[in-house]
This record gives sequence, structure tokens and C-alpha cells, in this order.
Amino acid sequence: MQGTTVEVASAKCARAAELVGGPCITEDTALCYAALNGLPGPYIKHFMVELGHEGLNKLLVGFDTKRAEAVCTFAYSAGPGISNQFLLSFPSKNALNLRNRTSDF
Repeated sequence: MQGTTVEVASAKCARAAELVGGPCITEDTALCYAALNGLPGPYIKHFMVELGHEGLNKLLVGFDTKRAEAVCTFAYSAGPGISNQFLLSFPSKNALNLRNRTSDF
């Protein structure tokens, strides 16, 4: 599944409900760079595997901002084939400052 953070979380939850054959809750984490209009978003795991921490930092070379936001999205499904999913998305309280490698978490 490809899409926005919410679309990925929703699809992940629907698939989990199919696998367990009943209600479930899933969590999905995203890292959204301001300079990249929210990318890599829900694909952060794959970016980390392929590029590593230093490679991720290099993506931001040349941009004025190095700000990023971690977003956790929780989804609930009442069961397989039931479309009434409930989604909660929580962005980090404070953005990460990758230029100075600090955070206010």
C-alpha cells in the first residue's frame, strides 16, 4: 500500500483485521521532513534501511530548513470487511531540529 500516512495506517489496520479474523488496533510511525513536504512519511523504515541515518541527513543538504516531525497514527477496525475504522494521528509536540541534532520531546 502506498499513500499518505492515514491511508497507509488504514490499509494496515484493515489487513490486520483480516489476518486476526476480528477487531484490532494498529500503530504506524512516520517521519515527515518539512523541506520534503512530509516525505518520507510512513516510508521512513525503508528509507532508513536503504540510506541509513547519514543518508537521510544528506537528503536535506541545500534546504533552508532541517525540521522534521514524528507522527504516530493509531487505527482501529471492528473486524474484517467492516469499514468503520477509527483513526487517531499524533504529531510530535515539538519538531525535531536536525541541524543541531536536538529535540524537545
